[in-house]
Amino acid sequence: MRQLTVFLLLTTILAGARPSAAADASSATASCGNKLIDAGETCAQCGEDCAVQPCKPAQSHALFAVDFTPPPTPDISTAVLRIGYRSDRLSLPGSGADKSVQRRLTSPTHSVMAFNDLDYAVRIVASQPKAIPEGRLVTIEFDRCQGAPAPSVADLSCEIESCAASTGAASGCRCQILALQ
Repeated sequence: MRQLTVFLLLTTILAGARPSAAADASSATASCGNKLIDAGETCAQCGEDCAVQPCKPAQSHALFAVDFTPPPTPDISTAVLRIGYRSDRLSLPGSGADKSVQRRLTSPTHSVMAFNDLDYAVRIVASQPKAIPEGRLVTIEFDRCQGAPAPSVADLSCEIESCAASTGAASGCRCQILALQ
C-alpha cells in the first residue's frame, strides 16, 4: 500500500497535477494578481500568479528553508508541497526536474525527494520509510533577480497539497518558509 501511495504521489508531481487528496490550506490569505501563487490559490483561479515574470539572475543568491510540521498522528511518510515564489525576484536555474534545479534543493533529513520547478513554484514530494520528522525539510538556494528588491519570506508561499501515512491520506500537515540569509 505504501509503495502505491508513493508511486501515485510521484506520478502526480511529475505530471504537474494537483493531488486529489484533501489539502491542508495555510492560514495565508489568497490574493490573486500579486505575482505569487499563494496557499489556497490555483492557476485556474489566479492565472496571473502563475505567469513567469522576467528575471535576469544576479550573481547573489537567497537561501530559504521549508519547515514541516506533521499532525500528532498518524506518522506521515509522504508529503507533497508547493513552494510558490515571485519569479520577478527569485529564480532557479533550469526548470522541471533539471539537475541544475536539484542542486539548489538540500534535504537535511535525507528524505527521498522528487521535484518539479514550474518557474513560479517548486512542487516537492518528500518521502521517508517510516515518518517525516518535524522540522527542516528542505533548503532552497534561489538566484536573486537583477534590479529587484531584496527578497523576503513574503515573496514565497508554502502549501501542503497532500500528505499521507501508510494507512492513506492524512490531514493536518503544515509548512513554513524561513529566510536563512
